[in-house]
Amino acid sequence: MFGLNKSTEHIKWSVEAEGALEQAIAQFPGPKMMIGMVKGKLRSAAEKKALELGHAEVLPEDLMQGLLEMLPASARATIEKRMQEGPEGIAKLQDDLKDFKG
Repeated sequence: MFGLNKSTEHIKWSVEAEGALEQAIAQFPGPKMMIGMVKGKLRSAAEKKALELGHAEVLPEDLMQGLLEMLPASARATIEKRMQEGPEGIAKLQDDLKDFKG
């Protein structure tokens, strides 16, 4: 009854990816009662991306790509643009995300 559409395929997580997930969850700005749900969605997105790419384990890049795919197109475009700009772009990204309204 519950969990009918859940994938039964599991994939191992690298230590670095687990650390990145914990860091992301620690910075979650929403209500604490939502952390479990958000963490589950991030895990699923990262695992899906890792499997799509044929990885033996989830890597930090899989977590990042899975997260990006969850975002609205406008936010994703802004992030990708700033990442291409290097360290200066990352600094600008912090300001961009503060102003993002969806």
